[in-house]
Amino acid sequence: MKKLLVFFSLGLLIICSLSCSKNKDKNEPNNSFSNAKKISLGKDEKMSIYPQDDIDFFKFTVKTPGIIFVEAGNNKPGNIDLIATVFNSSFEMLISNQEIPFKTGLGKGNYFISIFSSLNNIEEDTLFNIKLNSTEVMLDEFEPNNTNSEAKEIEINSEVEINLFPIGDKDIFKFQIKENSVLEFLKEFQVGKEKVDVKTSIFNSSGNCVLDNKSIPFEIELAPGKYLLQISLKNTTDFYRDIFKIKINRINK
Repeated sequence: MKKLLVFFSLGLLIICSLSCSKNKDKNEPNNSFSNAKKISLGKDEKMSIYPQDDIDFFKFTVKTPGIIFVEAGNNKPGNIDLIATVFNSSFEMLISNQEIPFKTGLGKGNYFISIFSSLNNIEEDTLFNIKLNSTEVMLDEFEPNNTNSEAKEIEINSEVEINLFPIGDKDIFKFQIKENSVLEFLKEFQVGKEKVDVKTSIFNSSGNCVLDNKSIPFEIELAPGKYLLQISLKNTTDFYRDIFKIKINRINK
């Protein structure tokens, strides 16, 4: 009888163990940058948000610039909303508190993503799928030109074809004028493509800003000299994958 009770107790323990481990999140602990778990783009990853203040950190690598789609599987419980923040390899925040699903544009590099739920009615440790997919984006011919030292030279009365990708991208060009001139800056998007607010800053050879965050189109009068032209999107968390034209014309007034 005692042996029977022992075997019965062992059976219960095994069943309980299997039941308890069935929904265990194998990525835990992963609540910080230091123990973030590696995931691969294009592959489902199991996770859970439990207890209610749980935050899961993952790290991933982008091998070619692309649009990253962050989404949860259909098996995500309805009582959980998912909020994500994306960081670069220096732990700098790129996108803050974005509700899943969402998409963003990232360049080549290593990244972190943290995921949590803002709801407080989580009652069980339920596993569900999370997935990061990637679509490659071709950068414009002037890249890299994100710093003053990388600035590409352009001519007055010319046009350049650029895109502003990934997020936070800024394109820097240098130009020279030999006489007092009124310059006209225009933008031209492909037919049928979304139009976005493109801002421009201009710096003289001394590094002084002569135009700050001006939306294109605009006109400006400049004295002879060398200048840097910086082009970016108004919203630093936006990106624009499609090629568009920036035109710089000298006009007589």
